[in-house]
Amino acid sequence: TQSNKIIMWMIVVIDFLLLNVLLIALTEFHPWFSNWLPYKIRTLILLNNIGLLISEYFNSPIIHERVVSVADILKRISRLALTQSFIAYFFMKALSLSFVGGRFEAVFFLLFFVTILLSRTMERQVIKKYRMTGYNTRRVTFVGADPELVGILRKLKDDATLGYKVLGYYGDEHLEKLVDEIEEAEEHN
Repeated sequence: TQSNKIIMWMIVVIDFLLLNVLLIALTEFHPWFSNWLPYKIRTLILLNNIGLLISEYFNSPIIHERVVSVADILKRISRLALTQSFIAYFFMKALSLSFVGGRFEAVFFLLFFVTILLSRTMERQVIKKYRMTGYNTRRVTFVGADPELVGILRKLKDDATLGYKVLGYYGDEHLEKLVDEIEEAEEHN
């Protein structure tokens, strides 16, 4: 559990780094910001960071969890980017600093969403490799002769991102016999 929290905090730090790299790149190279004073640019960056801080509180990353679907990850990324953009836009309007506002946040939302999506894909691969080497894993022992154990066993062995190592099997019947019976039943269906 402790290493999962460390992984989650590392992902949050990466989110902030990506946000700031995107903001700095946009303010340096986009013509919207060519005549902006440095304090306005710093304020824009600060407001977006505050937006991400609040958004991370309510939509923290979940890819470090053992069983998580791609749909859950996409939903979480969408909420993260949308909440961040909305909060930053709200603060810009509340401070009446004549920012670019809505157009900028709409474009930034799309850029940030795609960037975080690519980041999560790479992070998931890193976590998979990390767990395949034996770190951040849980050990499991199966007990009983339930045919459902075979499906669970296959899932735990096939998906390294779950981070489980199967230590063994204890039961009245041999697991190989159950596997053979289930495979025969699947072939007849």
